[in-house]
Amino acid sequence: QRLVQGLREGRDLQVEKLRVKYASKLATLQEKIRKAEYKVETEKAQASQQSMQTYLNIGQSILGALLGRKMASSSNLGKAASSIRSASRAAKEKADVGHAQESVEVLKQQLADLEAEFQQELAASTESAQPQNLQLEEVSVAPKKTELTIQRVAIVWTPWRMSAQGMIEPLT
Repeated sequence: QRLVQGLREGRDLQVEKLRVKYASKLATLQEKIRKAEYKVETEKAQASQQSMQTYLNIGQSILGALLGRKMASSSNLGKAASSIRSASRAAKEKADVGHAQESVEVLKQQLADLEAEFQQELAASTESAQPQNLQLEEVSVAPKKTELTIQRVAIVWTPWRMSAQGMIEPLT
C-alpha cells in the first residue's frame, strides 16, 4: 500500500510538472490566436471600408461621365483612374483578410498539436505509474554495527522447577 501510495504521489507530481511545462506554451499560443483573430476582424473592416470607397468612386466616375459635358474629359479620366486604384486597394485588403485567416488556422493547428502532445505525455506518465506495472526486486541489506543502537537492556526470568524424577520443567 505504501508503494502504491508513493507511486501515485510520484505520478501526481509528474502530472503537475507537465501541466506547468505546457501551461506557458498553451497560454502563448492562445494569446497569439486571440491577436490573429483580432487582426482578421480589423482586416475585414478595412476591406469592407475599401470596397465601399471603391463602389463610391466607380459610381461617381460613371455619373460624372454620363452627366458631364464631355465623356472623355481629363476629369472623368482621372476619376476612372482613381476608381481603378481604389479597386486594386480593395483587392489587396481582401487578400490581407485571407492571409490573416490562414494565420489563425495555422495557429489553431499548432494549438491542437500541442494539446495532443500534452495528452500523449500525460497518458505515458500515468501508464508508467500503474501498480501492476511496478517491478519489485528483492534486495537483502545486512545491518552495519554503526547502524545498530541499543535502546533497552532487560533481564528476563521464567520460573522453572525440578520434578521428582529430576527433570526440569517450566512452572505454569
